[in-house]
Amino acid sequence: MPALLIAGLGNPGTQYEHTRHNLGARALHAWAGADLSARHPLVTLLYPETFMNDSGAAIKKALDFFKLTPSELIIVHDEAELPFGEVRSKEGGSAAGHNGVRSIIEHLNTDAFWRLRLGIGRPEGAMPLERYVLEAFTSAEEQQLPALFEKASAELTAMCSRPLPE
Repeated sequence: MPALLIAGLGNPGTQYEHTRHNLGARALHAWAGADLSARHPLVTLLYPETFMNDSGAAIKKALDFFKLTPSELIIVHDEAELPFGEVRSKEGGSAAGHNGVRSIIEHLNTDAFWRLRLGIGRPEGAMPLERYVLEAFTSAEEQQLPALFEKASAELTAMCSRPLPE
């Protein structure tokens, strides 16, 4: 049995692969391909095949299947409230307007899970956030993603090293 479930949030389909909303899935994929020797617990990686706004359904099913609690869950997701390239982890808290996180909170009936938040910044001008997150990164941003993935990988490894709930 795994000790942790780590879910990389995104939208299914190749048309969304390089969008800002798929940053969580891409970062988790980069971590999964890195050196595994520093990881302590047994982890299961999940890439929900649901759309972002219904991520909670797939995550709830996976937690139930593996008999894990929300405290044994880490979600990796894009965060418009953080500047592009910033990486922060936290446990619990509100969805802060992120519909994928909101779905998870609703399906689990708790906010007591870990998040690895990856900054995408806010759109400039009058572009609606809903459109911004579904757009591809600019070429300049794409060039900066490997550094973001390195920071995210280091933080995710550190998160996996924390004491697990009894």
